[in-house]
Amino acid sequence: MSQFPYRPEPQQPAWISASTASTVERERAFFRSVYAWMFGGLVITALASAWVANSPAMQQLVIFNPVIMIVLLLAELGLVFYASARLQKMSPATAASIFLVYSLLTGLTLSVILFVYTRASI
Repeated sequence: MSQFPYRPEPQQPAWISASTASTVERERAFFRSVYAWMFGGLVITALASAWVANSPAMQQLVIFNPVIMIVLLLAELGLVFYASARLQKMSPATAASIFLVYSLLTGLTLSVILFVYTRASI
């Protein structure tokens, strides 16, 4: 028996506990998911831009028709305002759909860059 009858056991620091380890894993999984969604959005944007750049019909529709370009820009801006106002009340599926549509619209509107600049500068 020890000289000190009540001796509390030394506690582990909070940063080593099992709950912290699971929190770190959940955080990593969350960030992996965010980066995967962002990568998917960038892929959709790049594919939409490439579609316009490689299709003469899409070039006529998107680039050489100023009305369509204005409609695309307004739709993109309207989608941002709608998503910002309703984000807290949306279901995750609706938010994901809006993000994917926004990525597509961004690719269509940014495809003009492929015609303004040379390939070397892009």
